[in-house]
Formats: sequence, C-alpha cells, structure tokens
Amino acid sequence: MKKYLSEILENEEFTTDIFLVSAIEKIAKTGKKYITGEVLDKTLKLKFNLWNIENRTLEKNCYYSFTGKLEKYNNSFQINLFKFSKKNEKNIDLLDFKKSTDLNIENLYNDLLNILSAIKDPFYKFLADEIFVKNEDFIKNFKNSPAAEKVHGAYIGGLLEHSVNIAKMAEILVNFYNEFYFFGKLSKDLTVIGSLLHDIGKMWEYDYHGALIKTTKKGELLGHIYMSSNLINDLANKYKAKFPDCDIDEKLIKLIHLVLSHHGKLEFGAPVVPKIPEAIIVYHLDNIDAKMINFLSNTKNAVEEFTDRNFVHENARLYNIFLDEKRRINYES
Repeated sequence: MKKYLSEILENEEFTTDIFLVSAIEKIAKTGKKYITGEVLDKTLKLKFNLWNIENRTLEKNCYYSFTGKLEKYNNSFQINLFKFSKKNEKNIDLLDFKKSTDLNIENLYNDLLNILSAIKDPFYKFLADEIFVKNEDFIKNFKNSPAAEKVHGAYIGGLLEHSVNIAKMAEILVNFYNEFYFFGKLSKDLTVIGSLLHDIGKMWEYDYHGALIKTTKKGELLGHIYMSSNLINDLANKYKAKFPDCDIDEKLIKLIHLVLSHHGKLEFGAPVVPKIPEAIIVYHLDNIDAKMINFLSNTKNAVEEFTDRNFVHENARLYNIFLDEKRRINYES
C-alpha cells in the first residue's frame, strides 16, 4: 500500500512514489553541490534536499520512487533524500497524485439538482437545465473541474463543490434579508443561478488531466469571467424566442452583471463592481468560501503548527487546528 507524504512522521525513513515539482542544483556553504526542490502527492507538497548528487540529475514534472527521511530544519519539515529512481508514468496511479474534494461528487451534483428544482423563473430555469442537466459531456467535465490552480478548490470536484457551497449559502442570505429588510425584493432565483454560473468558465480555464493543474491558453488569454459571461450570453440569445412574455434583456443583464462583478473590485480582476444586492451577496460568499477552503487545504494535512505565510489571508501564518499533538512543533522550544 502506498504511503502518502502526509502519513510520514518526523525522523521516519520511508520509500514512496512522488511527483517532482522542481529540482535546482545549488552550492552549500561548504562549497559542495546539492539538489533541492519540491515533491508532492495528493496529500501534501514537501521540500527535499539531495546532498550526495554524484553526477545524478532529477527531471521536474516526472514521477520518482524516493527513499529518504523526514527531518525538521528551521521549524520546517523537509525530506533528506537518500536515493531515487524514475518511474514510468504507465506504472503510476494518477489518483495517488490528483487531489479530489473530500465530499462525494455525486452527492454534490444531486444537491445541485435539488437547488435547480426550486428555481421558479422560467428563463433562469431553462438556462440551468440546458447547462447542468441536458449535456452529459458538459456535466462530466463540470463534476471533475477544479475551482483554481492553487488558491482554493484546486482539486477534482473543486468547481462543483465551490458552486454548490455558494448557492446553498445564498439561499439562506436571500431568505433572511427578504424577510427582515427587502420584503421579497431580492431575487432568490437570480442569486442562486448566478452562484452556480459565476465560475463556470473555469471548466476551460484549467487543465486538470495531469498531476498538476495548469492554466490553459484560453485561461491565460480570456479568463473565466469572460468565458462564463460569454456562455450565458450566447445560450440566452440562442433561445431568446422561447420566452416572448419574459423581460429577457433585464434578466440577462442582471445575471451577466453578477458574473462580471463577482471578484468585487477592479483591482481583483472584476470588469465592474457589484451594483445590485444579489451581486453583492455572491461576491462576498465567493470570497468567504474561497478563504475557508484555502484555510482547510493548507492546514488539514500540514505537518507543522503554523503554515507558511499565505497571501490569501493577508500574508498570515495560519494556525493548524487539525494537527495531531504528537506531531506538533513547539515553536517556543
């Protein structure tokens, strides 16, 4: 059985398969050459050092069998690498290296269908069915797509998980503010369909078929905000004639505005800031869910009491609430 990096204890010697993210030759203070870099599996990313290189080289973006020891240096865990051998990708189980949501993907999709069943507006209901129900290839891709390359939900099922999370929370907030403040003026249907579609362009922004999630050419040149809004606009205009009695233009403008503004600020990549209450709700829920999932991803398998500084959380070192006490580093010692 494979031993994952998160299962290795301090000072334990081990042998396991890893994916090599980076490898750089450096010179130590003694003048001796060594190789340092990073490795990962689906549970963790760790730094390694190979002190006895003996004209050996390591090729990044390849799979290896590593034998080494997990050691602590300057309050950080790293691998002291003893020996290694390159692995043929055909003999590798990619599922050992591809992170996935901890939640059941089919259950998440069923949650999405239950949310869609409550949409009453015929135009929004039609869009939802066309996108999330009728196209099997689209659905399969959506279920597997990550929500990001690194920041949050950077794993299989991340986009589905993130979208459903926001839609569930949006329902609660709309109900609350409608009951006590807006007296039914907020559109739950708009907020929910916007929650589910705001990041839909990420399906084409990222390639998740290898060990690492990578941004595609479309992702780099167009971005998911454009691709999300373009999908909605094209589909709406294609079937506009089906809804002669609905104010499609008004509904479409609000939905696209919600998608375009969900990053909240121009400096964060939003073409426009939120200007309707439904968009304000989705913007803040998007930010909350991203930060909570980022916190979870950076702490649940970490081997240290505090993480490295995290730009998502104002450059804070996050406290690891999941760490087993026997593995906790005493920073005061």
